[in-house]
Amino acid sequence: VFEGSSELSDRVSCGEQFILGHEKIDKQHRELVDASISLIEKIETQAGSSLITGLVNDIEEMARIHFTTEETLLKNSDYPLYDYHKLQHDTFLISLVSLGKELAKPTLSITFRMFRAQILLLDWLVSHTLREDRNYKKYINS
Repeated sequence: VFEGSSELSDRVSCGEQFILGHEKIDKQHRELVDASISLIEKIETQAGSSLITGLVNDIEEMARIHFTTEETLLKNSDYPLYDYHKLQHDTFLISLVSLGKELAKPTLSITFRMFRAQILLLDWLVSHTLREDRNYKKYINS
């Protein structure tokens, strides 16, 4: 049962399992998770739509920068699953733009908007970092 953003911030943190051993990538992962939690908290406190839209735009910009950093690193490391990894990034960005439009609709309940943001942002970031990003760890650290 979702009880609010405090539950999220207690549950989601960038602990040891998120560390890939690349300072810039690790920092970007932490920033994306923190910004996602902040967005969910603002939705919960019923912040205005312009603030919500601004936060989604900030997360989108952070994600674009992070994905460019990561993709450059993977390309330079001859990562064999580069195309698949990039496709995941591209798909996430399309979904994020769609989420931004969805969150701007004041007719949607706070609970639904929080749920949607959590599913796309936190769940995707955690899953992607712990699964997909772990796959390239040995390539970038060799």
